[in-house]
Order: sequence, then structure tokens, then C-alpha cells
Amino acid sequence: MSKDSRSILEATELQQHLNRELPFWCLKGNAIEREFQTTGWKSSLMLVNAVAFLSEAAWHHPQLQVSYASVGVTLTTHSAGGVTRQDIDLAKKIDELVCWPEGVEPPAKHALFKPETL
Repeated sequence: MSKDSRSILEATELQQHLNRELPFWCLKGNAIEREFQTTGWKSSLMLVNAVAFLSEAAWHHPQLQVSYASVGVTLTTHSAGGVTRQDIDLAKKIDELVCWPEGVEPPAKHALFKPETL
């Protein structure tokens, strides 16, 4: 485990976090990424606002790609030059806030995000 939240995670430690805690996130270059499929523009904007709130609270700012029915989130610690514990922690908070609880089926007409499967 890295001692400093802003130290780059070693490849094996990073992969363990992705496998255990963040199965819908993937490593791309020196960042972790996830694309959320939404049910439309309003859902995409709600997701962007939720991610923005968490990011501002953590003083850590992701790159966002916003379209009508999807939002891409890319996390990296630019000052460290790669993925740090801070990125992992923010990714987990994003998933906790915006993802429907596992095992609970949302009513189709009220769902904001499209369900994901591994």
C-alpha cells in the first residue's frame, strides 16, 4: 500500500484495486477511466453534477467527456504523473454515489443509468 495518497500506485497494487473495488474502471495510459451509459441528456447532466460535487469536495478534478447518453470519467493525478490512491478513492466515491445498489432493480421508467454487467 502506498504511504502517500499522491504517490503513484505500483502496477500490481493498481490492478488489485481495479479488480476488487472498481470492476467497471479500466487502466488507460497513466489514468483510470469509466464510461457511464445514461438514459439521456438530463441523466448525463445529473451525473456530471454529482461527479463535479464529489471532485470539488476532494479537491481532485477529473476529465469528463459528456454526450447525450453517456459520460466518460478519466482520473489521474497530474502532479504525480499517474494513478494515485486519491484517484482510487474518488472513483470509489463516484461509484457509491451514482450507481444503483447491487441486487436492487430500479423501475425502468425511473432509471437514470443503464445497468451494467460484468
